[in-house]
Amino acid sequence: MRRPGDLDDVEQIGGVYISEHPHSKYSKTTIKSSKWYIIRTNNYLPQGWALSINFLTIYALFATPVALVFTKSFSEKLERFELFIDICFFIDLLLNFFKLPPE
Repeated sequence: MRRPGDLDDVEQIGGVYISEHPHSKYSKTTIKSSKWYIIRTNNYLPQGWALSINFLTIYALFATPVALVFTKSFSEKLERFELFIDICFFIDLLLNFFKLPPE
């Protein structure tokens, strides 16, 4: 007897496994007709971006208190790097609006 969750009902479309089950959250038509700007989080690029944002967050966790205490001894290169980190955080905030939520 076949159950709705068997492997025969699952198809891979662009790296995303889609179930044919009627109660599935995403169907083939949903994935195929999704807009070009939707970011699928199971691809390598969004995963690498998330990993780099995590490293930048850990850096900011330790660097912010040091920056608050020793503000006069910061060099211009370090200030530019801090600005780069802030821009990355802002870009990440914008990209989160276009991510496809995990199933």
